[in-house]
Amino acid sequence: MLREVFARQAIRRTTRIALIVGTLVTLINQASLIAAGAATASTWVKVGLNFLLPFCVSSVTYASTIGGNARRVPEAP
Repeated sequence: MLREVFARQAIRRTTRIALIVGTLVTLINQASLIAAGAATASTWVKVGLNFLLPFCVSSVTYASTIGGNARRVPEAP
């Protein structure tokens, strides 16, 4: 299953999601601090987590989707 999660297609998809969601969350939560030049190390850690969390969530979702499809047994006609 890890092979599928770290496949190029999966990384491309999960990275795209993380970039979109992370950017939006950062704009909502830390944009004023960053724009004012008042960002601290703590702020930048939070920004990193804004991108890491959606990457992890989308990777787990991707893995569970792949795993669920692999375990699904076709119904008999």
